[in-house]
Amino acid sequence: MLLSLFLLFPLGSLAQEDLNAGLVSGIWYSKLPFFAGETVRIYTAIQNNSGTDVKGKIQFLKNEEMLEETPFSAVKGGLIQVWTDWKAQEGTYKISAKIVESIPPISSSFAVAQHEVFVDKDTDKDQVGNTQDTDDDNDGLTDGKEAILGTNP
Repeated sequence: MLLSLFLLFPLGSLAQEDLNAGLVSGIWYSKLPFFAGETVRIYTAIQNNSGTDVKGKIQFLKNEEMLEETPFSAVKGGLIQVWTDWKAQEGTYKISAKIVESIPPISSSFAVAQHEVFVDKDTDKDQVGNTQDTDDDNDGLTDGKEAILGTNP
């Protein structure tokens, strides 16, 4: 009797299989560079190489502060993109994407992607950030010259 149970249900089928699903390619943005005041789309992707569909939520965070939480569903063998829009502010930020409440559960080592990004101002809208731009107001006088003259750079 016991032998027939082993033949019907091999031991391997009783062990929990690791789910082959999670975030891939980290985080990327709709444009680079982007500057303070601009709205940028933050992307991540979920790859599901498992034998089952996976659903859950993905949280987008800025320095551990929630930007948005979005539900997702990834069919077995599928790849999906998930995104949120963010109005960038000047400063350095740790942008994260984190899978939470997934069914079945995804290993924590595959459930988080992070990227540090510096957001600069671009006062004259020339697509060069103020930290690298030698003429922030694009008036023909360098910022250094304006400092000597006492004018607003």
